[in-house]
Order: sequence, then C-alpha cells, then structure tokens
Amino acid sequence: MSEDKPQTPDTPETGSEPQPEPATDEAQSGNDPGSQRGSGTAWLAMLVALVAAAGAGYALYGQFTMQRQQQAGRSELEARLGALGSELQKDQASSDSAQAQLRSGIEDVTRRQAATEQAIDGMQAELGRERQDWMLEEARQLVVVASQRLQLAHDQDTAIAALRAADARLKELGDPSLLEVRRQLAADIARLETTERVDLAGMALRVHGLAGAVASLPLATRAEAPGNGAPAPAAGANTPLWERVGENVWQDLKGLVRFREYAASRPPLLPPSQEYFLRENLRLMLAAAELALLQRESAVFRSKLQTAAGWLRDHFDLNSETVTQVLSQLDELAGQEIDVALPDITASLRELEKHIGSK
Repeated sequence: MSEDKPQTPDTPETGSEPQPEPATDEAQSGNDPGSQRGSGTAWLAMLVALVAAAGAGYALYGQFTMQRQQQAGRSELEARLGALGSELQKDQASSDSAQAQLRSGIEDVTRRQAATEQAIDGMQAELGRERQDWMLEEARQLVVVASQRLQLAHDQDTAIAALRAADARLKELGDPSLLEVRRQLAADIARLETTERVDLAGMALRVHGLAGAVASLPLATRAEAPGNGAPAPAAGANTPLWERVGENVWQDLKGLVRFREYAASRPPLLPPSQEYFLRENLRLMLAAAELALLQRESAVFRSKLQTAAGWLRDHFDLNSETVTQVLSQLDELAGQEIDVALPDITASLRELEKHIGSK
C-alpha cells in the first residue's frame, strides 16, 4: 500500500504567503506521516540526548568515583605516612635511648679498661722488678758455683761456663749500672782461660787402668826361686855311691850359697799364698794415688806412685814387657805437676753483691 501524499491547498498566484490552516483531527491525532517522521526524529534526538546524558553522567560518576578513590588513597597514604612517621619517631626515640645506653656502656667499659690497664701496668712494673731481682740472684748463684768449683775441685771449665752464664743473665737485663760487674766477669774469665790446665780426669783414668792391669803382671818369684835353676847332671848308674853322695851335697851347698846371694840383693821370695795379697796391696796403692790425684794432693799422689813402682821392681818380672810399660807410665805420672796455681775469681762475686746491695 502506498501512503497518500498530503494535499496542499492551492495558493493564489498573487504570491502571497499561505495562511496556516487549523489543524485537523487527523494531524492532531498523529496519523500524519510527516508528523510521525518528526516524532521519530524527536525520539531519536531524545534518545541520543539521553545516551549523551547517561555517558556524561557515567563520565561524571567515573570521575567522581576516581576522585573519591584518589581521595581515599590519599587519605590512606597520609594515614600510613602518619603511622610510619609515628613508628619512625618511636624507633628514633628507641634508637636514641639505645645509643645513649650504648654510649654509657662504652664509657663504663672505657673506664674499666683504663683501670685494668693501670693495674696491668702496675703488675708488669712489679713483675719487672721481681724479674730483675730474680735474674740478679741467679747470676750471683752462678758466680758462687764457679768460685766453689774452682776452689774445691779445681774445675776450670765448669767455672768458666758458670761465669759466662752469669754474664749472659746480666746482659739480658740491659742495665748500664751492671757494666762494672760485667767488666770484672770478663777479666776473671780471661784469667781462667789463660791458666794452664791439668787433665786430672785423663790422669785418673790412666792410674785406674794400671790398677786393673795388676792381676795380669807376672811375678819374679817363679823364675828366680832357689833350686829352680839349671838341673845338675844326673850321676850315671856306674858312678860309685860315695861320688854320687858327694855330688848331691855339693849341689845343695851351691844352692845355699845362691840363696844367700839372692837374699842379700832382693827381698825374700813370696810363697804362692802371698801373691794374692801382694796384688791386692798394689791395686789399693794405685787407688789411693788416684784419690790423691783428684784431691790435688801432689805429695801424696807422687808418694803412692813411687811405692807402687818399688813393689813392681821388687816382686815382678822386670824382663816382662808389660811390667816395664807399667813402670814407665808410673814414673811419667809421678813426674807431672798437678797442683797448678789458680786465679782468684772472688772479685766478680764481691762486685755483684755490692751492686745487689745498692738497689
């Protein structure tokens, strides 16, 4: 169906403007297509306006919501910043308190450390004085030992070692006031080193060795006993009895004469039972000589050796090489001088005791 086009009234040709006609019922009722099209446009414009208004409202609502969220976020941030500031203030207060306590503790520790260091310094000073006194006393004892060993045992080597040890103790102290004491110690050490030494230990060992060889020395009594000479020729069986008796008497008389000549030049021959006592007496004589040697008794030492040599010449076989060697060593030992003058080292002790008494 085709819609009817509205009919327009004829206008006069005069060109005058047409006058509006009163609306009819059909136009008022909206049945007119033009009015319907205008109404649709109006509704569309209204819808667009509503949509625009809704968009504007939504935009305003979104902006408002965003502002509220921003405001809420800002408020929350300010609240958090405030809380954080409070916490920071509390922490700062706690930190200040802790720092104050720490400073107080450090000051207390510093005071205690200073007191401890002062006490340690005092103890070290006291210990230093005690150590110095102790080392001085040790040096004095070493000098005393050196003097005693030199006077009692004539031990020069031990005396020198003791004096050097005492000088080392004084050197370790580093005290200039000990210079005179050390100078005296050096002089005593030099005198001991230049003094002639006697090898008492070596000589004593030689005497001891000779005493041990006594048991193996051959006696002269076995070779020179009467009746032990060349045997007389035996008388033949055809010799008359009176000649044989006369020969035996003659041999006996010759033995008697030889015995008397031997007794005139040598001591009586010892029986075998006396050999043991001879050897033991000779061994004891050499032991006495060794003791006198160690005691620096020159006269006693020389007398004992000469007595032992005389016993060897009287009772032992002088044709034995061992006996002659023993005699040679005894004569050599008896000729050595064992009593050597030793220097006086008491000056070091006096000087050191003087220094100790002055402190």
